Amino acid sequence: KTAKDLEGKKVGLQKASTLDWYTRNFCKTFGCDIDKVEILNLPPAEGVTALVGGNIDGFAIWQPFFNRALEAGKDKGLHPLHYNNTSFLVGAEGPKKIHTAYSVFYVAPEFLEKNPRTVDAMLRVLDKSVSFMNNNKAEAVPILAKEFKQPDSEMEGIIGAVRYSLVINDERVKDIQAMADLLLQEKLIKERVDFAKTLLDTAPLKRVKPDAVPFSG
Repeated sequence: KTAKDLEGKKVGLQKASTLDWYTRNFCKTFGCDIDKVEILNLPPAEGVTALVGGNIDGFAIWQPFFNRALEAGKDKGLHPLHYNNTSFLVGAEGPKKIHTAYSVFYVAPEFLEKNPRTVDAMLRVLDKSVSFMNNNKAEAVPILAKEFKQPDSEMEGIIGAVRYSLVINDERVKDIQAMADLLLQEKLIKERVDFAKTLLDTAPLKRVKPDAVPFSG
């Protein structure tokens, strides 16, 4: 019913993934002591089986396993506590952003220096893909459903929960930095990482799509 009810319970997640950070931020936001939660390292498919079978009490997971767990456990009283920046906790229902997952494309500095045209071409393809997803979702559903071996109805819901855009802005950089800072606070990394200064290179996207980089840093 509340986040504090997770204390003393078994919660599965893929350790060292974004869901490790998400679960810690969830507890920090909603008042749960993460040190009192028994965290079990479980891959997605195994976690669904464990949750539905009653071997764990909670599970932090991404799609499509989120939907699979709810469908498989619909007769067992399973229900979400937080999804897509919305809280379903009793007394704390409604919009609540605690985590936004971004897809980040990394390349080695040496590769970027030697192959700028290849990187630019890849970004142009990504931009076309984003445009297609946003303007042709009905057509995209069966394509992705076939690729990921999911029913069309399930894939439609997954696509509907995703915002597709190729942008580097202040909000996204701030969110990624917040993730790094919490990992340091939770002692999951040893040194602070300044994402904007050490890992971010806006030059390739600026070359391909200048208006997609409103980042002020």
